[in-house]
Amino acid sequence: MTPQLSPRRRRRWLIALGMAGLWLAQAMAPLALAAEPGAPSGSGADWDVVVYGATPAGITAAIAAAREDMRVVLLEPTRHIGGMTASGLGASDVGIKDSIGGLALDFFHRLGVTYGLARYGQTTSWNVTPGVAERTFAAMLADADVPVVVDARLRERDGVERVDQRITRIATVDGREFGGRVFIDATYEGDLMAQAGISFTVGREASSRYGESLAGVRPPQQELPVMPATTAGGSLAPGVDAGPLGAVGSADRHVQPYNFRLCVTTERANQVPFPRPDGYDPSRYLLVQRHLQALEDAGRTPVLANVVTINPIPDQKADLNAAGPLSTDLLGGSDEYPTASYAQREAIWGEHYRYQAGLLYFLTHDASVPDSISGALDAWGLCRDEFTDSDNWPPQLYVREARRMVSDAVLTQSDLTDRRTKADAVGLGSYRFDAHPIRLLAGQDSTLFYEGLISEPIGGRYDIPYGILVPQRSEIRNLLDPVTVSASHVAFASIRMEPQYMIMGEAAGSAAALAIRFDVDVQDVDIATLQSVLRGNGVVFRSPASPSPASPAPSASRTPGPTVQSQVATSSGPAPATRPLASPSGAVRAVWLIAVLGAGLAIALFVARRAFRRRPPAP
Repeated sequence: MTPQLSPRRRRRWLIALGMAGLWLAQAMAPLALAAEPGAPSGSGADWDVVVYGATPAGITAAIAAAREDMRVVLLEPTRHIGGMTASGLGASDVGIKDSIGGLALDFFHRLGVTYGLARYGQTTSWNVTPGVAERTFAAMLADADVPVVVDARLRERDGVERVDQRITRIATVDGREFGGRVFIDATYEGDLMAQAGISFTVGREASSRYGESLAGVRPPQQELPVMPATTAGGSLAPGVDAGPLGAVGSADRHVQPYNFRLCVTTERANQVPFPRPDGYDPSRYLLVQRHLQALEDAGRTPVLANVVTINPIPDQKADLNAAGPLSTDLLGGSDEYPTASYAQREAIWGEHYRYQAGLLYFLTHDASVPDSISGALDAWGLCRDEFTDSDNWPPQLYVREARRMVSDAVLTQSDLTDRRTKADAVGLGSYRFDAHPIRLLAGQDSTLFYEGLISEPIGGRYDIPYGILVPQRSEIRNLLDPVTVSASHVAFASIRMEPQYMIMGEAAGSAAALAIRFDVDVQDVDIATLQSVLRGNGVVFRSPASPSPASPAPSASRTPGPTVQSQVATSSGPAPATRPLASPSGAVRAVWLIAVLGAGLAIALFVARRAFRRRPPAP
């Protein structure tokens, strides 16, 4: 005969089991909330997608992947997120506005809300102030539950671990490691891409390489009004290139010039004067002084637009940019930057700062500058409430062009002007060809010329092909690159704009998620499925139905150009700080938490019912 528990003891046991169920639910809740393997501050954390570079492209890539329930971490080499959009580039290079959709349009819509444009009957702000840009990007990342690690710079050498054609993990200069299944390089320099052993090029291809009429060395243009390119002693004036011109259309290693996009204001209460940099030398600006004098000699009054471009942005501020070859661009100063070490890049940053800060100080203080210039510029100053941790000067140098990946598909001039429809389209580009002058030269008569300018219309919108975001299969099979894409110097002059970077970033993040979900190489992501995902998230395509992946139209030129392999160097420094943020995949963890709590509550209710149910009387 089976022994029976007394009713009192039975109730005690069942109550204990119910309490155990509730305790189990309580104990499992924090584990469900932290169910992902690793955290941003931990070494060796494993993720589905590791995005390097919190530029606008990196941000949209991370959000797009997280939206597909991927475990994503976003690493930023500096202290700030947002790239150039949060570092002074406030007058956005949008091109055709109805080409912008998806996360890029979400960003611009959020700006419209922030600036209160609804009261003017508008929903979108295409221009932005730096602080608002960074805070808006941070809000988008928080909404997507994407953890961000700042001061996470790739290690100088051996920062990328790979097995065969797959990256397995990357390491930062302070020794942290981040493993992943797919990696995305969204930096302006392409350091991760290069360290992974992917082919890239620097400089300008010859016109004959891809049949581009705008490629290579450009015909020199004389600076007007005419002025000498030499000093009174006969030597070349500061900034004039002493090297040979090279044959028109030939290749070289020159890249577009860099500058800082300054955020300025005329509001005195929020103004900081333009600084006088250490080592300031007014003779450095001899050609600027001659340019202004030549205008006066020609009977023209120099105006501020002759030396700088000032575009208004919200909150009584403006974006100060270059205006031609004798302005804030440091021509020739960027050529070594793409493959330089981190220490060398810091030095190049300093050279650009001293040049540009010195120019503005010269224009506002030197007696040779006409009052029409000095008085007008004196009304402006740096914004006191922007870049408060870097003396109101933007921390990000405007790297217009650095490395460019060389893949099986290369975007070229004709892809933007003639063969615009692509079977593997992931979005639209629409900005004109825009390459700034690259060199100042002395002509045969020692007058000043400049070379390298490309400013041409493209005649409409063009498809951005997926093939330019992925490397050659023989090199790496789990990396996407939405910034230093596979494009010629000419094509890159159009596609390099931040709204288009955001479009390519969203495509890269979505493709990374599909590669993981279907366990395929990034080169084998199904284009129709990718296009469907992007369309569903508001990305704009040329037509309601994109071309079939089986279409014979190629994604871009299939003739790879000359390549260079890199050894990327970094500088040492203090141990970077990790910002504590939420762990990834909040939606997945929330489901687990609800399930665990529900199971515990169900057990408790069941046993309570059994414990207190009246037993029937014995027969």
